[in-house]
Amino acid sequence: MRAVAVTPMRAGSARQVELPVPTATRDMALMRVLEVGIDGTDTEINSGLYGEAPPGSDFLVIGHEALSVVEAVGEGVSGFSRGDLVVSTVRRPDDCPNCRAGESDMCLFGRYTERGIKGAHGYMGEYYAETPAFMIKIPPVLRPFAVLLEPLRIVEKATAQAWKIGPLSSARDRSASSVRSCCAYAASMCTSMPSRHPTRCRATSLPASAPATKPSRITP
Repeated sequence: MRAVAVTPMRAGSARQVELPVPTATRDMALMRVLEVGIDGTDTEINSGLYGEAPPGSDFLVIGHEALSVVEAVGEGVSGFSRGDLVVSTVRRPDDCPNCRAGESDMCLFGRYTERGIKGAHGYMGEYYAETPAFMIKIPPVLRPFAVLLEPLRIVEKATAQAWKIGPLSSARDRSASSVRSCCAYAASMCTSMPSRHPTRCRATSLPASAPATKPSRITP
């Protein structure tokens, strides 16, 4: 299969590579990638600023924002079936107290891995294998903009943290990044609601006209 990879810490090393198609083992699902978002993290990795290849590999498949479809499931997988739309999460926790409590974004030990960023291949390929624990099923109605789920998740968490400090002021989208686009949209939702209450600012879906970075489409 085709994938896009970099040599970590080497600027301008992004290239197409050929890899074997993964298999759906007993407890994993085989995913076919439909769209991949490219953001500032990918640009910085290709600029050689950071990035870490998986153990035993000298390259890293990039891409951490992706919409995929289940191609096959192992016999031990439940809750997912062929044809389901899925967005897989990025971070894989270590054994720190926060990670064990389900707050891997607040990892204390730093031994986590991140798909397409740190110690694990990402989603910018035709296929990847995944475990159900890190798969989020997407309703078909959200298909047009589901690739934005990962940056929107970051924005939603940041918005909730900001509300603990005080009401949000205005936000302006100053770049084409998916995170900033989602942030501007989420902030406008919150500031336009009379109650200005954080539980009312859950931007769980975006309208089809919402600003977004153009996704990369992978033709099977």
